[in-house]
Amino acid sequence: MVSSRMQPLVTVLTPCFNRMGFIAETIESVLSQDYPNIEHLALDDGSTDGTPSLLAQYGRRYPGRFHSVRHENMGQARTLNRGFGLAHGELLIVLNSDDTLLDHAVSHLADALAAQSGAVAAFPDFRVVDEEGAEVVEIFTKSYSFAEMVRTQNNFLGPGVMFKKTLAVQVGGWNERYRVAPDFDFWLRGGLVGDYVHVPEVLATWRKHPGSITVAHGGVEATTERLRLVEEFFARPDLPPEVRSLEPEAYRSVYFISAITALPEMNRLEDRFVVHDRLAWSQDSRAQGSTIESELLAERERGNRLDEALKNYVSHCAYLQSELEARDRADEERDEQVEHLRSRLAEHAHSGCEPEKRNTSQERVSAWWDKVIGSLHRRRIPRRLAELWRNFARRGS
Repeated sequence: MVSSRMQPLVTVLTPCFNRMGFIAETIESVLSQDYPNIEHLALDDGSTDGTPSLLAQYGRRYPGRFHSVRHENMGQARTLNRGFGLAHGELLIVLNSDDTLLDHAVSHLADALAAQSGAVAAFPDFRVVDEEGAEVVEIFTKSYSFAEMVRTQNNFLGPGVMFKKTLAVQVGGWNERYRVAPDFDFWLRGGLVGDYVHVPEVLATWRKHPGSITVAHGGVEATTERLRLVEEFFARPDLPPEVRSLEPEAYRSVYFISAITALPEMNRLEDRFVVHDRLAWSQDSRAQGSTIESELLAERERGNRLDEALKNYVSHCAYLQSELEARDRADEERDEQVEHLRSRLAEHAHSGCEPEKRNTSQERVSAWWDKVIGSLHRRRIPRRLAELWRNFARRGS
């Protein structure tokens, strides 16, 4: 670890807008770091929920370590640019209000940045979590170079990146015209200034949920912005020849990324052609050495089995439905037959019988009718037939 006398101040900037449900976890993850020389600045972009009150509470509890500022809503890029001007630290971390730093993140990143001369940023591996904080996957950067980031249009730098404040000043902060990918644009421009150091440890989390900018503003909006980003980057007159030579491959990469993200409903496993990000899979902890081709084939096979099981289920349901309908029709026919028998028996019991013989006839009919009822009950005839018989017996008595 860097000597305590040499530990530069680190400012963690957290832009936030209506993040009452997540930001407390973000703040606690910063204040629990083992790096002693740290300040946390929350930038409230005009929240309308309980976020301002919560930030004020933390400011009272941790004076000198945590403070917040508030302004009218003006978007993430402008908010961060304001934060760059307010930060006192020599080193900065941008930590979104739904993400967290893991143990030792600040100290390990600061050590890595200090150890490499000419480096302007240090970035860790990270963990993707769901809305409840449960782990989804861990992302590992197998290898990194600025040329590879340009060629693949893959933002290797996720949550938890530490960078020098001079970098933000030199490149002019975040581009305020970008909404979905201002961070990637920043890292592309910054990569022309100095080196990025990869720290091969999981030191931050990125929360994937419907309210995040990456999820909420994906699809066509993200694709359009990425295309504009590539055009503006390669329009720069100061690009080194080795970077400019990557332009054709960069465009191919962004077109493939667009095919994946813009119209996901047209990129299905059951289709003849499937576009998938092989680079992203190589960094995914779920890969465990398997190729993306084998995973796609296995996923397609699982889909085929599920389709077959669903077809069998639907077919069986249709068979059961037809059986029930047939039984209902049979019950209706038996009801009609019983009603007919009841009427005939009533007519027979009362037609021309003398009083003393009527009782005898009634007894014989009653005994025979009990047998009929018992037989019908064994055949699942509704028990309401017994009530019919009791009514008949009362009328005949």
